[in-house]
Order: sequence, then structure tokens, then C-alpha cells
Amino acid sequence: GLNGVSAKMKLSANINGKAVSSSGSIKAQKSRGVQLAITPLGLFEIARVEFLPLYVQYINKMEAEYAKVDYSSIALLKQHGIGFALLESLFLNSIYIPDGLSVEKFLSTATVKNIGENMVVTYKAADIIYEYHINKAAGLLTKSVGTYKNGTSVTCTYANFRQVGTAQFPAAIELTLGGAGIGASLSFSLSKIKENGEFTPTTPSASYKKVSPDSLLKLLGGK
Repeated sequence: GLNGVSAKMKLSANINGKAVSSSGSIKAQKSRGVQLAITPLGLFEIARVEFLPLYVQYINKMEAEYAKVDYSSIALLKQHGIGFALLESLFLNSIYIPDGLSVEKFLSTATVKNIGENMVVTYKAADIIYEYHINKAAGLLTKSVGTYKNGTSVTCTYANFRQVGTAQFPAAIELTLGGAGIGASLSFSLSKIKENGEFTPTTPSASYKKVSPDSLLKLLGGK
């Protein structure tokens, strides 16, 4: 897989029946973070969301304000056990190996089944079952699923693979969160995908007001 990517993106989100769509760009760099820049008409950037190793940062350029929030305080992410490492793997089309396990240890405890044209790798952690669907002929990860003891699930499907640098990378990424009373999906359609998504986390301008994370939490289905 790739250690970093950058691309133009079209984004559509459906959170509890409310649909929103926009466009912008995405940069993802292994161990560093994922940056989504929202540029509705391709003219100027109005907002930025950065998923960084220790926190999520939301910058609203229209209102000249920003918020920082821990992963554990975002209800939608916490309910699904989603932290930085898992989010990063979803955006980079890679298999998430929990708790710093080595690849060898992960594979020795995972079960592998052949189902049609896919190889399905299943790994059980404490309260979570991870499942990865790999297309055998192409060697591509086409679907990742995490199912939790409380019945919620996270599914990420990948399609429209393109050659990017030395690897194939999906131009279509769809993330769905499901469970009792939860309905959220995010679809990313990527173009102009390039290898290397290096970015530096944004330092908000000194004139920006730090606000409570409510607007970010609302955006991410928090309380």
C-alpha cells in the first residue's frame, strides 16, 4: 500500500437522514494524519478537518474559529471504537492491525477463508471482530468491517482502483456506520490522486477564536 496520498475529493455525507455534499481535497500521511479541506465551489476553502494522532482539529475559516477535541469525546467515533490508527488505515486502504501487534502475530491469530473471488481475513479483538475482504486475483483490499459487541458496525468499501505510483489505490471510498439509532455514511470520490500526502497540521491564525467543540461534535454526530 501507499504511505501517503493526496487527491481532489467530492464528498457526500448522510448523517441521521440529513444529506450534505461538498468538494475539496484530502491529504493522508501514515503516522501523521488525515486532512480534509472543504472547498464547496472549488473557489476557496471554507473549513478544514484534521484527524491527527492525538486529537481532531476543526477550522472554520468563514467564522474565523477553531476547535480541538479528543477522539474519546466524539460520541459517533467512541461508540464505534474509532481512534486515529483505525481512521488512518481506512483512508489509506490498509489493514488495521490493533494494539501494535506485529504483522506475523496478527496473521497467526487471524482466520483466513476463501469466499468466491475474495480471501476474507477475520481477527477478533476484545469486543470487536475485524473482517477484511481481499480480491485474490488483484491482491486489493476491497472491504473492511468492524463489528462491535454492542451491535454497532463500521464498514468501509473501496472501488474504482487506479494505478498511483507503485500501487493501486481506490478512487471511491465509502464509510458506513450502523447500529441501533445510528445511521451515517460518508462517500468520497477521488480524482487526481497522487502518491505522497505530506502536510503539516494547521496552526490556526492568532486572530481565530478557539470555540468549544460543539460545532465539530455536531458535524460528527456528537451530543
